[in-house]
Formats: sequence, structure tokens, C-alpha cells
Amino acid sequence: MAQRRVGIRARLVVAVAALVSTGSVTACSNGVEAGTLDPPSGTAVHEDVGELAVRNAVIVAGEDGTLTVSLTVVNTGSTEDSLTDVEITADLEPAPAVLSPGTITLPPRTATVIPGEGESTIEVDLDVAPGGYLPVTMQFENAGSVDLSLAVVTEASPYGGGTG
Repeated sequence: MAQRRVGIRARLVVAVAALVSTGSVTACSNGVEAGTLDPPSGTAVHEDVGELAVRNAVIVAGEDGTLTVSLTVVNTGSTEDSLTDVEITADLEPAPAVLSPGTITLPPRTATVIPGEGESTIEVDLDVAPGGYLPVTMQFENAGSVDLSLAVVTEASPYGGGTG
């Protein structure tokens, strides 16, 4: 009977150890520290370049085949900067985006929402289905360039301004 109790205890210890270790080896989580190489789903990109903070960056795919980059750029510095060029790569072909107006001014200590008031937009004519990620390079006058991988979302998403 004592031998039977030892066998039950041994099986119980093994079962508890297996349950405790399951969470640490499955890497089932989401967010910046997730145990995966894929970007977290449903989140926009956040990246810093020089004194600029690029926030909530995504690409909104319009039904007409136009892609619009939606983001906020926070200039934390004391001098003005400008977004001078944006290039989006689809099917290994880089496509320059049209910035309206020609460059987008980023005043010091200010958050600039694009598209937003003042008619600042970043658009490119590429027929890309929502659901993937596209490489994007942004060139700033003073801060330099930054390479991003941005999610392509629909106009009905919160980023597209719809009710999705």
C-alpha cells in the first residue's frame, strides 16, 4: 500500500510540473513581447527617428485602389522638421507616394495627424488587398529615414474612419 501511494504521488508531481511548464513553452501571447516573429495583430506601428515619434501608422486600402498612409508624427524637438518622401513597396516594386502638399511640415513640440486638418495626405495608387503588411520608407528633412512594415487595413477599420 505504501508503494501505491508513492506511485500516485510521483504521477501527481509529473502532472503538476507539466501543467506549470505548458504556459512558458507555448508562447501564447500578443503584443510587443510576444514569442513570435510576426507583428502583433490589430496594432499600428510605433517607431522613433531622431526627435520624431511615428505613432499609429497603418495603410488604409481604398476601394478605388488608392492606398492612404494614416499616422501621427510627434515632433518632440525644438526645431521644425518635414516629411519629404514616402515610398511603399508592393510585389517587390517600390512606388513613390504623393505627399500633399509636396512636403508635410512637422512643427516643434507638436503632434501632426495625417491625413488631418490642413489637407495633409500621403497616397499611392496601388491595388493591394487589405490583410497584409507592406514595407514603407519615410524620409524626413532633419531626422533622416525610417523603414517600417505597415499593416494594410480597410476603410471600414477604425484607422480608415469607418464604422468597421
